[in-house]
Amino acid sequence: MVSEPVQSQQVTAKSGSNLAAAFVLLPKPKREAMTALYAFCRKVDDVADDDDMPLAKRAEGLQSWREDIRLACDGGEPENQICRELTPFI
Repeated sequence: MVSEPVQSQQVTAKSGSNLAAAFVLLPKPKREAMTALYAFCRKVDDVADDDDMPLAKRAEGLQSWREDIRLACDGGEPENQICRELTPFI
C-alpha cells in the first residue's frame, strides 16, 4: 500500500479546485482515496481536452490510462504513478 500519494497530492494541489480543497475535511483514509481518484480523473481529462495534441495521440494517451487502470483493478502493478497511488483504494 502507498503510504503517501505524493504525485496525486501534487496534481490535486496544483488544480486549485474548490472540490479538492474540501478534501481536507475528510478523514485521512478517505482524503487519500479522494485525492488519488481526483488526480486520476484530472490527468485523464487533461489528455482528453488537450486541443494542441492530435486526436490520434489523445486516443493513444487515453488507451494507456485505460490499460493502467485495468491493471490496477485486476490487482496488477500499473506503470503510471497516479494509478499505483489509486490501486489500494480500488
